[in-house]
Amino acid sequence: MKMQIVSIFRSGSIQISSVVANLLNLSIVCSAQVTHPPTATEILDHYAATQDKLKSFIIREETIPIEIRSTSQRSQIHYLKGDGKPTAIIESRSDGQRAKWYNRMWGHIGLRRENTPPEEAATNLHLWDGKTSYQFDSTLKPGHRGILWVNPGKKQFDEIRGCLWGFFYCDNQKRVDTILRGVEKLTVAKQPTQINGGTCWLLETQCKCGRYQIWFDADHDWQIARAYMQKKPGDLWNGGTMPPDSLIYYAQQDIQFKQVDGIWIPVEVQERVVHNNGKGEKYESREKIRRTEVIMNPDHDKLKSFEPTEVLDGATIPFYLNTSGIHHVVDPEFVWLRNSRFHVDAQGHLPKGPDAVIPYPIVKTVRNLDVLAGKGKWERKSTQPVLLCFWDVAQADSQTRVRELALKNEEFSKRGIGVLLVETEPGSREKADHWVITNQIPFVSGSLPPPDDKHLTSERLTEWRIDCLPWLVLANAEQTVVAEGFDLTQLPDMFKRISNP
Repeated sequence: MKMQIVSIFRSGSIQISSVVANLLNLSIVCSAQVTHPPTATEILDHYAATQDKLKSFIIREETIPIEIRSTSQRSQIHYLKGDGKPTAIIESRSDGQRAKWYNRMWGHIGLRRENTPPEEAATNLHLWDGKTSYQFDSTLKPGHRGILWVNPGKKQFDEIRGCLWGFFYCDNQKRVDTILRGVEKLTVAKQPTQINGGTCWLLETQCKCGRYQIWFDADHDWQIARAYMQKKPGDLWNGGTMPPDSLIYYAQQDIQFKQVDGIWIPVEVQERVVHNNGKGEKYESREKIRRTEVIMNPDHDKLKSFEPTEVLDGATIPFYLNTSGIHHVVDPEFVWLRNSRFHVDAQGHLPKGPDAVIPYPIVKTVRNLDVLAGKGKWERKSTQPVLLCFWDVAQADSQTRVRELALKNEEFSKRGIGVLLVETEPGSREKADHWVITNQIPFVSGSLPPPDDKHLTSERLTEWRIDCLPWLVLANAEQTVVAEGFDLTQLPDMFKRISNP
């Protein structure tokens, strides 16, 4: 019996010794990890690898202001204290190839004196659907339709940015790890720091972009747990350099994480900005950004994630197909209108056949006819269809067409159609007016506006999509162009388009 007990004890001693040895080995390994911290490249590689996993998602977040101060002369309010309620809601979607960002803001937007209620929030959309870039700005106020920029084939937005995505204030829209990879000297702390229960390694540098101190959390997929940045005169910012006497201080603190589908994701941060522009104006803000919903790898096609559903019908499109590339104030005006039979093609023309490609639900409208007719000359009713005849008084075919239209004036009057003659050579307006009066033409005589440093006459003709003269354009009571470039023999069919929109 005694021999058995001794045997068991000795066997247990061997097991205990083995455990102790393993613990000692583990201690040595841990000690080695502390003694030999990760390199800067390893830290940045870990961080980038985590970001690469965040390709397909739907994330909703809210912004809660804590305190805002400003000495800017443009600010109508110089101090605001938050009440703990959000003043912005953002939704971001991406699948790695396409991206969508939609924002709603209310409260004292831009430190304006008026307090915008949530139901009248300002809205902003950026979308790249793989083929077209969209930017839409509007408000939720009744009657506001907003402005939409449509750029086919131009990838103007394909990446979600923001502080929780590693983009710092005024940092040239580059993710912070890409900035740090170009720095010659990066220093890693010899010992880790515990932040909110995570083992964090401090990476710091002084470079041409400023001073950075960033703690990367090894226990949370190497996400940023805390960050400070400072920019002084001469440092790079927003594509230029900081001016004399300027200063930017930026901080991310109190970052919280949540594990979603096996990935640690930052879901809350307190962001602080201090910006002195060097001209005696200073801006300070503290706000909390909180992610309220995170969905990884959703079925984007089923959810129609990358369709411009937020664009309101009636939104105007100032730059669409405008060869001069500037906001033109004369007709025609392109408008986003889904429920219409008269969408234009990629060249801005009404389609001429069933095989025409209609890329967007965009119609062409006539709204500013006073510019063409001359102030006070056009008395068109808001519900009145209109026929425009673009002509050149020096052209025989144009004169013939105008006379033919005059013979149909009684029919136009019965149908309630207003007729406007538009001389395409602005310098010939007086001559055109004289010809109209002399030949007893019963229509208002107008012209294209004279050329200026922004619009040549040829560009105005291009905006109207005029292929030849004379050129007829018919718009219905809703101001939508329903026919163009047609002959008088086609008028009966064109009239049907007015009565059946």
